[in-house]
Amino acid sequence: LAVSFDTISRFTNPKAGSEEYAQVGTTGGLDGLNVDACGYLYVTEYVAGIVWRVSPERVIEEAAQLASSWIPNLHWGSGVGGWDDHVLYVADRDAGRLFGLELGVPGAHE
Repeated sequence: LAVSFDTISRFTNPKAGSEEYAQVGTTGGLDGLNVDACGYLYVTEYVAGIVWRVSPERVIEEAAQLASSWIPNLHWGSGVGGWDDHVLYVADRDAGRLFGLELGVPGAHE
């Protein structure tokens, strides 16, 4: 998987290059990636504070606009110790906060 500021590319063949998967992002850089149990891809855009959701059919929508300019990582809860497995937790590097997005679906099994 190759990532640039506004493009996610699916790796196809090292000699043939890559295939563009979807245009994601507006003004910031893309950073964190995760997938839910339904196959949706979640991508953080760290300057804009946006979490994008890309469907398996490549439909893109804004999942959340967060009050942060640096959201480098996201991960579903484990369902253990109070960490809800239907919540996508997003780290805020600037202010040391943790956002929880209640999406109603668990993350994909790793």
